[in-house]
Parts: sequence; C-alpha cells; structure tokens
Amino acid sequence: MPSRKTVRIYCYEPVAKYPEAQQPWSDVYLSFKAKPGRKVYRYAPTITTLAYMKIMNDFMVLGGTLQPEYSDALIQLVEKNGILIDTTEHGKPDMPEIFVSNDYLDRLTIEGILRIFLKTLQIGNVKFKWDKPSIIVTPT
Repeated sequence: MPSRKTVRIYCYEPVAKYPEAQQPWSDVYLSFKAKPGRKVYRYAPTITTLAYMKIMNDFMVLGGTLQPEYSDALIQLVEKNGILIDTTEHGKPDMPEIFVSNDYLDRLTIEGILRIFLKTLQIGNVKFKWDKPSIIVTPT
C-alpha cells in the first residue's frame, strides 16, 4: 500500500485549535512536497459556504448602496453541484475560491473539501496535519 502524503494546514481561525468549531468561511494555507524533485507546493484556498453567500448578499442589498457580492448564477451553481472550485478569481491557481453548499464549516468538513480540491491536482491518499496557531482570528 502506498504511503500517505502529509499535507500541512496553517490556519488562524477557531477551527484550527478547536475541531468542532463552526464558521461560515475559512482561509487555509496548505503545503506539501511532491514530485518532481520533492518541490514544496503551497496553496491558499478560501472556502465559502452557501449560507454565508446568501447572508452577505442580503446584507449588501439591504444596505442599499452596494450590489450583491455573489451573483445569482454562482449561487445556483453551488446549490446544484454542492461544490465549485474557481481558480481564476485572483488570477493565481494557487489561491482558489472554493464555494460549498454547507451551512457551516468545521475541521472535518474542511478536510473533506480539501481532499476534493487536492484530487483535482492528482494528489490523493492524504493525511492532514493542522498547525496550532498561537493566536486566533475570528471570521466575521
């Protein structure tokens, strides 16, 4: 049986220290070594829940001065497919936006979503190692 690839996760949110913490979105930083040459690969995905997208749209529209942050088409795609990975948002494939149909994110959910993301990079059979932060930043 092939060995499992260790993927380190750096995160400064409650979920990094408390696995059962629930939050509406998460910024995580991944690093792992892979061939060729055991190069270190780094990714910084932002994972956003459908519930957060809808709340932010309502907030923006009710404010009266701003347009919705997320398009109706994007929300419908996430509702239909459950997950959408956008690597074009920042013009950098190493900073993808991942939209999911969940109501909240906890550590187990984040790991499942990251497994799907890593499979798009042909990286499978992974185990995650979370670095515990010395400070925590609460998503708002």
